[in-house]
This record gives sequence, structure tokens and C-alpha cells, in this order.
Amino acid sequence: MQPTPRPTHLTAGPRALWWMGVFAACTTAGCQREALRGEGPVWTDTAEAFEGVALEVAVVDGRGDPLPDAWVSVQEQGRDGQADGAGLVTVDRLRTGPATVVVGLSGYEPVERLIDLGPEGAAAAVQLFPIEPDATLSVTVTDAYGEPLLNAPVLLDGQTIGLTNAEGLLRVDVVEPGTYELRVDAPVGTTWHAWRSPALQIVPEGFAEVDVQLGGQPPATAYYTGTEPCSICHAGAYERWEGSVHAQASRTPDEMVGDPTGIDDDFTGGTVISLGPAVPGAQVELLTQGGSWKVEITDAFGVSTGRLDVMEIYGGHSHGAAVSVMTGPVRSLVPAAWAAASEGSAPGKPGKGWVAAWTDGWFDEQGNLALDIVGRPGLEANFDLNCAGCHATGHAMTNTFNPALEAEGLGSELERVVGCEACHGPGSAHRIAPSSTRRASILQPGRLTGAEQVDVCARCHERVEPDDHPFAIPPAWPMDADGIFPRPGTELYAVATPDPSWWLDYEASRIVGDQAGEHKQGPHHRGPNGYDGACTDCHLVHSTSLRTDLYDNGLCLGCHSTRFPTNSSQASHAGHATFLPGELTPGACVSCHMARSAIVVRPDVLSGAGEARMHQMWPQPPEASLAEFDAAGVTQLPLGQAPISACLDCHRQADATFGCLCPNGDPTQRHVHENMQLSWDKLFGEVP
Repeated sequence: MQPTPRPTHLTAGPRALWWMGVFAACTTAGCQREALRGEGPVWTDTAEAFEGVALEVAVVDGRGDPLPDAWVSVQEQGRDGQADGAGLVTVDRLRTGPATVVVGLSGYEPVERLIDLGPEGAAAAVQLFPIEPDATLSVTVTDAYGEPLLNAPVLLDGQTIGLTNAEGLLRVDVVEPGTYELRVDAPVGTTWHAWRSPALQIVPEGFAEVDVQLGGQPPATAYYTGTEPCSICHAGAYERWEGSVHAQASRTPDEMVGDPTGIDDDFTGGTVISLGPAVPGAQVELLTQGGSWKVEITDAFGVSTGRLDVMEIYGGHSHGAAVSVMTGPVRSLVPAAWAAASEGSAPGKPGKGWVAAWTDGWFDEQGNLALDIVGRPGLEANFDLNCAGCHATGHAMTNTFNPALEAEGLGSELERVVGCEACHGPGSAHRIAPSSTRRASILQPGRLTGAEQVDVCARCHERVEPDDHPFAIPPAWPMDADGIFPRPGTELYAVATPDPSWWLDYEASRIVGDQAGEHKQGPHHRGPNGYDGACTDCHLVHSTSLRTDLYDNGLCLGCHSTRFPTNSSQASHAGHATFLPGELTPGACVSCHMARSAIVVRPDVLSGAGEARMHQMWPQPPEASLAEFDAAGVTQLPLGQAPISACLDCHRQADATFGCLCPNGDPTQRHVHENMQLSWDKLFGEVP
């Protein structure tokens, strides 16, 4: 059944008070009332007749269906009328001026409304609602300044149920309680950003009250102006952003001098990187020539690209870094990547260094360089098609000067950082707007629901396949049919389809960059008790760093302290000794709930785990790893080819560090994961 709306500009008072008002009006007007079997008043006018004006009223129910036999009375003037089969009522011979009009029908709550009768009379539409609704929803809508919004459309499950009144209020009776998607659109003629709540719970005989504040968004004509102008008015946010990974999403060689990664030393010192076993015999040489960084790629047969100019370095903060070079007219990813040191303290952890990566597009199956006539590798290595949308602001594949280059993947962007406008939208209109409308001209993600905030981040942090662009190599950044990166606040799935690369029986990504996709599978996304988590619940808004140290349980206990108020309750939840053999300690929540999963450029050589932590938040049992062995039909897989459970990473470190006698061993062997699952079952009561 569909929801039944009740506009709140029609106020229904208690029935006893209403009848008292009718009686008083009857006495004052010198008229008499006769009961019509409980259907409402019938008026007999004793005053002298005059022409006057007419009031026309259409009376309908919550679905908009006419209500025959409904009655309308103009109280001060002692005039009334009854609806015909189409729910239409005409009351004539009325004096002009304000009039109190009451509309009613047996079984429905009466409605009182003040109507101004002009020289031409007046017309109105009135909805009546059952006296005893199953459940009620009240929605109050304001703009970014806190002012009520008139005529804001309110929708349940995509169906418009009414418009807000002058107080920004809409009240509806919901015939069938349940779970609805609530959406509030901007009133016609305004540019406020629509608001939606994907899982609104309405219980039987309940009363749900929702306060909605619509934020702004840039107009369609707005364009990108760069991050620097934002610092004039938002100095504090700009300063925090300057130290973030977003501000360093792309860096030039000059900006890398003295960087903690030491990448500049690798170029100035000359480093040769073997691409085996991916491409046996091939290599990449890093060098400096004439003060500029160069890269030379040589295939297995000694054929070289020559020295290519390095354009930018991407990443290098926590996991790894990529390098782009100019190959003919386009930027291409170098088939080698810098990897950060592996996490953990056990012996055997690899340090930072260069490894083979992204070799697709550079070589054929025999190990020959596979370049076209102007020196370009295949589109798999094309930086603009695969990466640039998320490592820049205002990126677009369309090249108006030479449309043919669009097919080759040549793009352009305003600035090669993830700047303010990457999350807030193009700021040209915001810069020139007067203070009275400035908030309406820019997107403020903090005014969106949790799910909508996640979608702002998901444009770069969810693995998707572009739907429409003919030259996209999926998965890639979510470009539309014109090769333009979607603005923040727009529907991500309008231009792209989720394309996760998950482990077979393990809802976590094999490849870094799908944090939002993982989050959407977990309890923090549209979760129980109405919680709809946003990325900024854990990450600081502008600096992008965590609100506290990753291993500080306070990050999780900020929300979960009621369930785990003490160290002992936290330790009991883990169910076994952690870190120190024989001692029950709380341990870190993230060790089990955010196991390392996605691989950026290399797996951990000790545990086989990846560099990026899983954001789904469900602890994955060891048996989830077995699916990969079974799918391959083998009992041994190469390192990094099986997912690491919430147990194995720590247990392998414990064995190497403390000589722990735990059921661990080689993560490439199937029986190791079987043994870990047996311990899991015993620990959590699955088996004796």
C-alpha cells in the first residue's frame, strides 16, 4: 500500500473543541444547525440574501481520490456546502475578507483553514485523513541557513507524498509501516542539494520525526577555479589540507626532493629495477640527466625506450608510489613501483624498495616492448584513462583542440592535486556570491546523510567500471560519456557500475582503492539501529588522517564504549591472549576487524597479507581463505594469492618474534588455514 500524505498547513483540533466552534459560529450568524446523521452540519441561512462571492473547494483523501459527501462550512458567515461525486464543493453568497473554513467527513479528522476571500472569490484543495492512522511521519525542512523551506517535495520510495508548508513542515499518515527511502528535493527555482535517507524505519502506530537541512551545490554553470583562492577565506582548512595525502596526490620531481621515501636518492644515485618474474630479463633504470629525472625501460632482448621524461610521482605516503613518464603525446605509468616497508616488527619484514608493477601494455607475451609508432604503450598503461581522474581536480578526457587525441587518452585538469573543489564542487559561483547566498553555491558534504557522504569519497575510493566512455579501460575512474569526472554530490552509479575485485569467499578487495565498496558491505553502512556511517566518523575532514592512532581502541570505543566499557570486557570479546603469550589483553580492534587485505604492489613476504586494511569491519574467519585454494584445485598457492584471515597475520608475526606455539605456518599452504579455522571454532564455541 502507498503512503497517505497529510499536509501540515491544515490543522485539525480535538473534535469536542471543533463542535464548540461550530455551535458558536451558528449562534453568532443567526443560523440553525441540523444534524445530518453525524455527517456534519447543514446550515439554513436566515440573513438577507445578497450576491457576494463564491468559495470552491476540492476535497480529496491522502491518495488524491475525491471524497463525495464531504462538507465545507464558512464559520463566521454561516454558509456551508456538501461535496458532489467528484469531491467538489461550492459555497456562494460570501462576504470578502478572511474566513475560517472547516472541512470534514465522518471517519476523517476535520481540517480548519484560514482563507482570504477576494473580489473574485477563492479556490482551495483540501486533503482529509483517517482519524486513526497506522503511523505518522513528520518532516521539517530547512536550508543551509536554518530557514524553513516552502514547497520542498518530500518523497517516500520515489513517490511524492506532499510539499512542505511555510514553516518547512509536512506531516503524513503512513498506511503501511515499514522501511522507506526518504528523499527531500529542493523547491522548484532553488539550487539546494537534495537529501535522502535510504533506510527510514516507521513502526506500527509510531511517530517518526525527521529534521532535514538541505545544503548547497554549485550551479550547472560553475567552473573550477583552483584550490589557492579557497585559502583566502578558509585558511585553517587550507592549512590542514596542505599536509594531507590529497594535497600530494601528484608531485613533481622538484617536490620530491628530500621526501622521506628517499625516491629522489634512487633517481640521483641511479637505480636498476628487475621486472622479473613478471617480465623475465626486462628492467627499468632510474637516473638523472641534466638535472631532470629520467626513466629508461629495456625489454628482455635489450631493446630500450630511450630516456623518458618523468612527469609526476603519485603516492608514496603509506603503501606505495607510481611514476608517470611522457610517451609520445600521453602520460604512461612506469612498469615499476616504489613499495613502502611492510607493516609489523617481526624479522623478515621487507623494507621499502622498488618492485615490478603495471607491466600490462608495455610488453607482449614474449617480453618484447609493445609500443606504437610514436612510442606509446597500450591503453592499460595510460595514466589519463586509468588514474588521472582521481589524482587531479577538474579532470576531463575531452580535448577540444584535437578530438582524435581523446581516443589516445590525453586528458587535462585544472590542477594536479585533490583540491577543495574535488569534494566541494567547482567554486566559481561561490567566490562571487554575496554572503546571503554563498552557502547555496557550494556543496557541503557535512550536510549530506552518511551514505551520501560516502558517495562523495567513493568517486575515488570505490572500484567501478565507467558505463559510457568508449575508451575507458575498466575499472577506471568514473568518467561520464564525455570523459568528465562526475561532480561531488551527483549519483556515482549514474555513470559507473560497481566492479569489485574481491576474494572469492571474503568480502574484501584484492586491490587497493575499494575502501568505500568494502564499507558498503559492512555494518557501518545503513546499519542496525539507524546508524549510517560516514568516512569522516574516523578520518579528519581536511587532513584525511585518522582521528587517533590506528591501534588506539578509542577510535572504535567512541561509539562502542557502552558494549565494551572496560579493558576486561574488551579482552573477553577477543576471547584469547593477544600479543603477550598467556596474558589476556584487549589488543587492537583493527587487528581482527580491519585485517590487511588489499595488495597495492606486493604482498607481505611473511604473512602474505596486503598493505591496505579492510573497511568492511567483519572479522573474516580462516575458512574464508580456503575458497581460493579450492577454486584453483590446489593445496598450495603463490604468496599473496590467498586472503589473510583475521588470525594469520598476527600469528605469523608472533611465531617469528616470540616463537609462539600457535597453529600457524606457511600461508601459501592450505592446511595452515585449516588449522587456524579449527582453533577459531574452538575459541568461539563452534566445536568442543
